[in-house]
Amino acid sequence: MSTILKFKCPDCGGEKLIMIQGVVKGYPVESILESIGGCCVDTTGEEVDVHTNHVDEIYSYTCAGCGDVLVGDDDMPVTEDKEVVEWVKKNCPQE
Repeated sequence: MSTILKFKCPDCGGEKLIMIQGVVKGYPVESILESIGGCCVDTTGEEVDVHTNHVDEIYSYTCAGCGDVLVGDDDMPVTEDKEVVEWVKKNCPQE
């Protein structure tokens, strides 16, 4: 039997949960400057896609209303489906 669980943020009452996955942005380097007293790496400001092996990695689940991150009993961000289910069952009263 399957049960649809409802998320409700304990802090703000928001009902939308966002899954944060790895987003990788890259910016081409335009110049590298070294001078007395400092240095500077300038980019073109143009965003490019960067392909990595970690793009699909889930970093956290966050309340869309207030930005609070779901944190497990180990004080680490919740990243697995099973952890989300456990967190919602523990922190969000179901009707």
